[in-house]
Amino acid sequence: MEGLPIIPMLAPQFRASTLSYDNITRFDFRTKVKEYILLHFQADPHAYDEAFRELSDMKFEANNPSATIESSCKMKRYFGQLCMIQKRFPMSAGQELETPFAWFDSLSDNRHPNNEITHGDIEFEKASVMFNIGAAHAQIAANADRETQDSIKNAFMHCQYAAYAFEQLKNERYEDIFYPSVDLDPQVVLFLEKLMLAQAQECLVQKSLLDNRSPIVIGKLSYWLYQTYEEMITICEDWNVNISERIQRVYIGICRIKSDLYATIAYLSMGDNAESETKKMGYRLQYYNISLKYMKNVLKIKGLTEYHPEFLPAISFLNDVITAKKSKSEYI
Repeated sequence: MEGLPIIPMLAPQFRASTLSYDNITRFDFRTKVKEYILLHFQADPHAYDEAFRELSDMKFEANNPSATIESSCKMKRYFGQLCMIQKRFPMSAGQELETPFAWFDSLSDNRHPNNEITHGDIEFEKASVMFNIGAAHAQIAANADRETQDSIKNAFMHCQYAAYAFEQLKNERYEDIFYPSVDLDPQVVLFLEKLMLAQAQECLVQKSLLDNRSPIVIGKLSYWLYQTYEEMITICEDWNVNISERIQRVYIGICRIKSDLYATIAYLSMGDNAESETKKMGYRLQYYNISLKYMKNVLKIKGLTEYHPEFLPAISFLNDVITAKKSKSEYI
């Protein structure tokens, strides 16, 4: 199966914002912070003009990120600055310098300015930036061609980086902060974390196929993916958030395709192992039958050709392989 076409990856969209530190409605950020510096630190506020400019530049970059390593590094620097600012200035909800931040939800279909979600807490800004750090790494991984060992390794690393960002976002979340931001809901963030870990494992499966690893190794890796995507379908179905049903169906549909595809690979590999290692031909046929059952499940998915054409090359390849192996096994 080393010729298996690339199985596409899924990556979240970026959160976006039109707000800068210089255009916050009814809140002069620069003046208020300078007053605080003068009153509490007895320092010359004008000495920090360059620092304000740098902060505004970092905010601009964070508002309009891209799927590049450079952009992710800039966002990490901005996140670090927010952590440092939070230690020196009271910018959380209910504090003296409570600052309103506004962001579009990454799962929102409508990005009209009136639909920006505003929350007066620096934690909201930090969470939005951390989400975009994860999204940047996820998109870099999804954009990798994965046709060489180096490209597979690169995609694997960025999936791990993205998973860590979403894990941090999940662990640092406070229950009363992010409502009504749908993509910062704990169940949505948990889904994204699991998605990134699963897609990192997909890279291991692909590398194992290219390296002609033993079928039992490929089978175990693929079966774990089947189980994980089944868990993710349950998580996605249980989302208790105000989200477009169309978007939710897309996520569930892709997880269903991947679940059945990796179940197909898992049982196909176990059938190959039964033939090459244990010489149990009856077991081999049964594994092939189970593999074919999951392949038929994929082919029955509604809207497969219309909505998910990117999966068709891999589906067609696997269908041909399992059909040929099963026919050969029955003939013998």
